[in-house]
Amino acid sequence: MYLIGINITINSPEVIMPTFPYYSLDDLKQIKIAGIQPDDMTYPYDAKNVKEKRISEFLRNSNDVFVVSTQFKKPKYHFKVSQEIDIENPWAYGERAICCGHIQSAIKGTRVISYFFQFL
Repeated sequence: MYLIGINITINSPEVIMPTFPYYSLDDLKQIKIAGIQPDDMTYPYDAKNVKEKRISEFLRNSNDVFVVSTQFKKPKYHFKVSQEIDIENPWAYGERAICCGHIQSAIKGTRVISYFFQFL
């Protein structure tokens, strides 16, 4: 969850993003974010649950939010704040989203970059 010019480093992702259910590895195989299969992705959740001000100030509306994460050392993708992306998801929560920021954190001992997206 990544903001241009702002780098948030935390020890526990729950500080900024409480624990939300993630898609299984089998489900992730069917999802594409900007044409790329995500390493890790939460189910959509209510935007009011985003507590970090540096992320919430970039929320555009009250639509649901989701988080896409990738390994810090070998990132599979990079997104910029305000970048709009296409989503291919068989569960059809939405077809377009915008990046609202990012953070660096550790999930189960692995450093990750987590991008926050909001459906348009």
